[in-house]
Amino acid sequence: MSTLKAFSDKDRAYHAYQARQNDLREQRSIQRHFDELRAETEQQRAALEQQQAEMEQQQAALVVGYKPLFTNNSDTTLIQAIGRGDRGQRMAGYRIDECIHRPEGST
Repeated sequence: MSTLKAFSDKDRAYHAYQARQNDLREQRSIQRHFDELRAETEQQRAALEQQQAEMEQQQAALVVGYKPLFTNNSDTTLIQAIGRGDRGQRMAGYRIDECIHRPEGST
């Protein structure tokens, strides 16, 4: 009977050991998966920050490169003429129709 009990105890210890090893293996696998997700999230965050920085640089370049449409002193006269609808008249050397951008096909 003692021999049977010894085998049984050994068998139980072996199964307990295997269960612990399986649990540890599964825990390492889960941890690896979380680490991969964290790294992927960090890469996406870095890419997003880079895109935002590029957009800010482009916006800054647009602001720096901005030039007013009318650079002479008759801006007020042109704006007033546009407000009145004086199309076709010449104001300060510009035809108002030439100053207003219209999409193709519009009247």
